[in-house]
Amino acid sequence: MEEAPRVTDTGNHPDGNAWLRILSVAPLAVLVTSTSYEVVYALGWLQVGDLPGQGPPGHATAVLAGLLAMIIGAVLCAALAFQSAKMPLTEWLAPAGVAFVTARFFIFDPYYAPQLRRFSDGGVVSEGWLLALVITAAIAALVIRRYSSPGHALGSIVLVLAVFTAVLQGAGHEATKERNFGLGLVLM
Repeated sequence: MEEAPRVTDTGNHPDGNAWLRILSVAPLAVLVTSTSYEVVYALGWLQVGDLPGQGPPGHATAVLAGLLAMIIGAVLCAALAFQSAKMPLTEWLAPAGVAFVTARFFIFDPYYAPQLRRFSDGGVVSEGWLLALVITAAIAALVIRRYSSPGHALGSIVLVLAVFTAVLQGAGHEATKERNFGLGLVLM
């Protein structure tokens, strides 16, 4: 019988961890894109819908993509914390996730459409909490550059907190099944 080819250790081969590089760049790129969308929305360049619960076109997709990117980033950082591995750009995952949450803090709440009430106008999440997340994300980025394992662990924690914060920003409103496919709480 013929043996199946063995997968060999790639060692220091430049393409050995190519999938890990892609895995670190992909959530970062999605977070930058989702954050850009939220900034454009916060600046008022995208119109809120005419009916309560209607956000601008593509808003639910941008939020869902941002949330998934933060979850993938958190898992990646947790995995890197256990491997003591350094990867390019991973120090930017936590700050990018917090930038998404911060931009989202200033968007108009679709629940109150067509009025222009922002999540920051008396929402569940406070400015103090966001400031704490920003500071912690910056610390995580600095620690990753110096000490990979603890920095990635902190980055993972920051990203998990950022996911919960993004979800809580839309909390407190009744979600209907017609709006956002039943995900109104998350995607508002």
